[in-house]
Amino acid sequence: MTLISVFQFITMPDKIGRYEIIKTIGQGAMGLVYKAKDPAIDRTVAIKTIREDSNLFAKDAEEVKKRFRREAQVAGRLSHPGIVTIYDVGGEGGLFYIVMEYVEGDTLDKIVDSKHLPDVDKTIDLMLQVCDAIGYAHKNGIIHRDIKPANIMIVDKRYVKVMDFGIARIASSDMTQVGKIMGTPNYMSPEQVMGAKVDNRTDIFSMGVILYELLTGEKAFPGESITTVIYRILHEHPTPPKKLRLQLPSSLDYIVNKAMSKEIEKRYQSMEEFAKDLRNYKTLEQPKELKAAKPEAEVEDTLSMSTMANAPDAEKKAEPKKPELAKPARQKEISKQSSTGYMIMGALLLVILVGAGLFYIKGRPRTAAKEDKKNVQPAVLPPVNIPEKEKVEPPKPIEPVAAKYGSISVKSRPKARIFINGKPAGNTPNEIANLPVGEYNVVLKHDDFPEWATQVSVQENKAADVAHNFIKKEIRKEGFGVLMINAQPWGVVYLDDKEIGSTPITVPRVLEGLHRVRVVRDGFKELKVEIKVLPNKKNNLSLKLEKK
Repeated sequence: MTLISVFQFITMPDKIGRYEIIKTIGQGAMGLVYKAKDPAIDRTVAIKTIREDSNLFAKDAEEVKKRFRREAQVAGRLSHPGIVTIYDVGGEGGLFYIVMEYVEGDTLDKIVDSKHLPDVDKTIDLMLQVCDAIGYAHKNGIIHRDIKPANIMIVDKRYVKVMDFGIARIASSDMTQVGKIMGTPNYMSPEQVMGAKVDNRTDIFSMGVILYELLTGEKAFPGESITTVIYRILHEHPTPPKKLRLQLPSSLDYIVNKAMSKEIEKRYQSMEEFAKDLRNYKTLEQPKELKAAKPEAEVEDTLSMSTMANAPDAEKKAEPKKPELAKPARQKEISKQSSTGYMIMGALLLVILVGAGLFYIKGRPRTAAKEDKKNVQPAVLPPVNIPEKEKVEPPKPIEPVAAKYGSISVKSRPKARIFINGKPAGNTPNEIANLPVGEYNVVLKHDDFPEWATQVSVQENKAADVAHNFIKKEIRKEGFGVLMINAQPWGVVYLDDKEIGSTPITVPRVLEGLHRVRVVRDGFKELKVEIKVLPNKKNNLSLKLEKK
């Protein structure tokens, strides 16, 4: 059973402290989060809670409480428009809580999951706001340690609010836990996943991962298990953003690569330095040494592509002749003499052969010559490989490798929330693109209908269609009616054996169904009746008391 499913069975309280609970709005890492009202100043707030007696945290209850108090301590020290404000902290009845600013909007992870990525300028603007907020925290000696899209709220589609300093580290405190991983693995820095001490540059690495995801729509270090994610963080480099989105400027490759450098000294050393390059990304020039030093894989790709593109011209062109070195005069003279001697010997040999041939022909009988002539067949010479000009075949066109991705198109009536493999994917109708080929579990949820699920197979470059008409589940809602009771003369009224006042009396909200009514008064006979209350109607009951 997951953490969220366990929380679903916890009854929502009416009040926490002086705060009136309106509804549950989420599950935090340590407890439920409520939307509430502060009646003292009529302000809407959010309350993050944790039960001290919860079995979920029984093994490390003290550490959980320390972390919870620390969240209030840390965030309470911060006053910045890009950071959620903390108003109050308290505890009662085994419940520990923090009261904070209530913020309406979408978290960044929902925007990324929707596949409707903001344009580059909008992405840079959001990142600069986060840099400003986190940079402010760094200047106050606070490291967030869990920066991720789910902890960044976008208000009015343009303003940023950074949330959840729940595992933040106060640089001056002694609560640092070496050797213990605390945070979200996909966005952790190499030093953090190794359980080493961290500083402000771990937040810079996480910001680089978020920037990569906003630019490409893909996770920098994907994986179905924590082990896979950690291995990739430590040993693998993500595909440069420009290779996934060709329209991106190469300067963003440089910025992302530097922010996510596995060597902490090669990373940006402060949020201000990171923000400066982001702000100037359109005119940013990479250092010359970085331009020259391309990754090995990129160099191989460049060479192979250029070789293939120029193959016809390269084969047609003859290799340039190497210049011969000037021979010494003596060597020239010897070569000339040798060639003259060879010519004389060749001429003599030719004369001898011609003479022998004529002598043989004249001395041979004609008949024999004729018969030989008839029987003689032309000699079959062995094939001679005469060098021909090499035929140059044009290279075959390079067929683009089809991406092994597909999509799922989901529709429903009425509209419903979509979950793909347990993760939210927006509302219907929607097409979830860039899904790796494979099997997916699609779940549709609607508050007024039973949950519906199906298994979908995503194929290469194809869209799998999912459509569902919800069947209305029959929910019998209990109704209420108004009960008006009058008696002559007046008397004291008991409704279901509970005194409610004296006649005439109106009870504005009575549950539908049969109810017992009893009216008493000294000197008169007690009167007992039953009445059936109908919902959404005024139900009148007139009685007359008799004297004893």
